[in-house]
Amino acid sequence: MRLTDEVMRASDQCFIDFVKNAFIQSSDGRFGLLPSSTPFELSLDISNGMVDVISLSCTAVTSGGDLIEAHYNSIYNNSFDTRVQIPVDTDAKEYLLIIEVEADKWSDTNDGYEEQAYSFKLVPVDMPIGTNSMPIAHIVDCEYGGWRIDDMDFVPPCFFVSAHPRFGELLTEFYRTLSTIDHKILGLLKPGNNTVFAVFWPIVQQLMIDVDKVGTSMSPAMLMATVQKCISAFVCACDLDENLSIENADSLRQYVVRPFNHKNAYTTIKDGLGICFRICENMENLQMVPSTSPAVPGLPLAPTIDSAQQTKRCSNKTAKIQLTNNAPGATVYFTIDGSEPNETSQQGLVVTVENGFKKARVKEPDKLVTIKAKAVLNGISSPTSTFQVTLIKDISIWTGFEI
Repeated sequence: MRLTDEVMRASDQCFIDFVKNAFIQSSDGRFGLLPSSTPFELSLDISNGMVDVISLSCTAVTSGGDLIEAHYNSIYNNSFDTRVQIPVDTDAKEYLLIIEVEADKWSDTNDGYEEQAYSFKLVPVDMPIGTNSMPIAHIVDCEYGGWRIDDMDFVPPCFFVSAHPRFGELLTEFYRTLSTIDHKILGLLKPGNNTVFAVFWPIVQQLMIDVDKVGTSMSPAMLMATVQKCISAFVCACDLDENLSIENADSLRQYVVRPFNHKNAYTTIKDGLGICFRICENMENLQMVPSTSPAVPGLPLAPTIDSAQQTKRCSNKTAKIQLTNNAPGATVYFTIDGSEPNETSQQGLVVTVENGFKKARVKEPDKLVTIKAKAVLNGISSPTSTFQVTLIKDISIWTGFEI
């Protein structure tokens, strides 16, 4: 029998279908980038209402079991149209750029062979993607700068955390935090404070073993679940200690039950690591920062900062943090330099901070500001409450100028 193009395609399609079914049977619903000797790489040109995929290196599997093996640079070689029109008839400000496998279609390569055909599409972030598709980028419309790629907060879905270096960085950071917690607890053990440690410490050590031995084979969902276990163990340990309470425990519990979503997995896990880091930083006090001094009979209640205000995404050079006055009629005094507030300090319920970020729209490391506040009512001062607020330069909305 002569090996015609049709026979060769049928043979290749049969093999692809075999691999596809094998992935579906073994993946348990997972999909995303696969570990590869050629790491994921993407270069886009966004201009004139078009997204042009200049180069792409992507080895992945879709939720439908389709294997994606796309490696090209359109400057030198490409066998299909790599441009996508940005829709103009919608109000959408965010899109996922997806690569889609075109079933039973093949395209010629420059070296005389054929490969499975792919195409690119833009899908609104709140819309589901097809089982033959894989999101590879997040495109956002900046009010002052036009369309751009969000390469800071978005990482494509991954089959394993080892498939993308940024998930690998989160894994390394988590292990480092667990190790630090372990060493701090060992140094803090003393008679009378073992209740919380008896619950929390063994789980920390078990999580360290899991991360050390199977970490790189974890999926992002498994990594997020491991982070949630750490936070849950801490909250439960504190709840079991009748002499201990933590501020914003509800927000920690909300994170523990937060569902996994591949579209924001990277930022969700990163948020959880931020909580773990604050737990680590404040083990000596066995309470989370921000910390509020306990109520003292006869004294006004101390001011607080809502959990939603404890992380501020900045669009210009200043950040405004809202204080809550828990003593009606009291005057709230605060400082942002770490000193103890008194009646000569700034007063009010809005703390304005110069964040120190540069005007250019470039990513910069997050910054921390320490806010101390107290309430004074009829000459009587409340205990001082201390908060650490994380300032994030959000380049998707950054203007650099106060509005």
